[in-house]
Amino acid sequence: MEQATYTIPETAKIFSVTPALIYKMAKDGKIPTVNMNRRKAVPAWWIRQKLAEPKR
Repeated sequence: MEQATYTIPETAKIFSVTPALIYKMAKDGKIPTVNMNRRKAVPAWWIRQKLAEPKR
């Protein structure tokens, strides 16, 4: 079964950025998140969508 969400640190590793940047982008509304108990997670569909976009 495919993973439905990724933690903030996992998302940061996928995009080769710091977790602090992912947290800031999520806070600013640039990255969708879901609350998992008291932790934030990034939906896998969003990560797949961003990885499929052509690089600029």
